[in-house]
Amino acid sequence: MGSKAEPWNQLVAFAEKYPQFTVNSKRLQLAKRAIAIPAVYTSGYEGLSVNGFLNRLIESGIQQPVDVRRNPIARRFGFHKSTLKRLCESSDIAYFHLPELGIPSAKRKSLDTQEDYDRLFADYCKTTLESEAVAIDNVTDLIKAKPSVLVCMEAKPQCCHRSHLAKVVSNRSRLQVKHLT
Repeated sequence: MGSKAEPWNQLVAFAEKYPQFTVNSKRLQLAKRAIAIPAVYTSGYEGLSVNGFLNRLIESGIQQPVDVRRNPIARRFGFHKSTLKRLCESSDIAYFHLPELGIPSAKRKSLDTQEDYDRLFADYCKTTLESEAVAIDNVTDLIKAKPSVLVCMEAKPQCCHRSHLAKVVSNRSRLQVKHLT
């Protein structure tokens, strides 16, 4: 019959192979959490599980996502606002939602070509990015305070409004834009 220490020893042996997964452990922390260099980070969660997305944040040294979806509802588990907020907070990651910087659903319909996206983003730049100076200042302050990432669904930055928002925040903060993939 095995000793009581045997399961613990097996767990420690497993954790030693993957120390990055112990950054939140209160009992056995084999690696320290990375801290990202200052930048305007962006990321989409398309194609990722919520665990994969949170792992991306932790491995990249991100301390807070700034959700810039107008309607933070998702069919994929974990990406609905309340669930994502809870999961982030349980991983010692702050969560912020700024819906005023998103694009209304009605405007995102029928995006079939790059020209459709270009028209949508031109409108976004003329309307939202012109009228939401206070929200953009809030994002800039968040990004300057802690390593943060602008979050939306689309995996490709060129197909998402967050890239245009990131450029404006970059100009205000004087920080480089970096897309996490």
